[in-house]
Amino acid sequence: MRWFNIQPKRSEVEEKALQTALSIYNSDPKKYKDTMFCPFCGQPLVKSGELRRMETLSEHVSCVRPTEKEVYVCPSKYYEGYPGCKYGAFHHWNGDLFGENGGSYMSDFCKEIMTNAKKNDAAKELLAKVYTMGGSNALNTYNKSAEKAIYREGLPREIRLWPWLTFNLIQLRFEFSYSADYFGRVTKTWINLGFLKKDDSGTFCLIGNNPIHTWEYLYKKFKRRVNLARKQKDLDTKMKLLLEAYAKSNNDSWEYKVFHWCIVKLHPIESKKVLEHYHISSFFDDWDTDKFLQNKSLY
Repeated sequence: MRWFNIQPKRSEVEEKALQTALSIYNSDPKKYKDTMFCPFCGQPLVKSGELRRMETLSEHVSCVRPTEKEVYVCPSKYYEGYPGCKYGAFHHWNGDLFGENGGSYMSDFCKEIMTNAKKNDAAKELLAKVYTMGGSNALNTYNKSAEKAIYREGLPREIRLWPWLTFNLIQLRFEFSYSADYFGRVTKTWINLGFLKKDDSGTFCLIGNNPIHTWEYLYKKFKRRVNLARKQKDLDTKMKLLLEAYAKSNNDSWEYKVFHWCIVKLHPIESKKVLEHYHISSFFDDWDTDKFLQNKSLY
């Protein structure tokens, strides 16, 4: 179900960087089409001149050795007492040529601060603040889009209602899904309805398949077949498609049985025409649709 767009929570630093990056990008979209921007100051990232092995998601999933990728850094260096990008110095970004560019990795400066944080309170405080700055993937990249659309960073993931609303039998759950552009701005928001069931210990958790998703799939399949049938001019072809749409499924799970009962009861006139055409007493009897249609004497 499509709902309204929910934008991710951004720190003041992130919001300012986003607006700066968009301002630069919109000044010449062709020039900056493939340019990555620092998520902490919004300036275009530049090549450092070195290659490093930086593992992307596809490499991790494929269990292959990470390839060498160009290292990008923030050009606005920060030094104590001088203006610059204070948080960009903690990162470097990959320049992967195969679409997964923009991933963030620890810079040498970050490793140095982490080492000093064990005995330096100022370094420890600075490091702690870095982790409150939000998403570190570069702007205008696939990774920034995935950060919001897949990993949902800074976005609500789900809402669970009180179990007593359903007499403590199940717990209703609204799960949020998103799509986002390469600057991390949410473009679409969906809500999927599901529920949790109790396990043996009495704790509500996900158990098995979600019947709501099953019913959504079955309904879409049913509508496609029925809509195709209604467009047919040949009566036999039309009735064959309608029979397949209204016929009882070979799957005996309760989700399929409930769905089948509902569609027959919700379309009494059309389903009755199919029964009369094939001289069938009921859609709820046990019979095989394929074998039935193979018997030409029943046409």
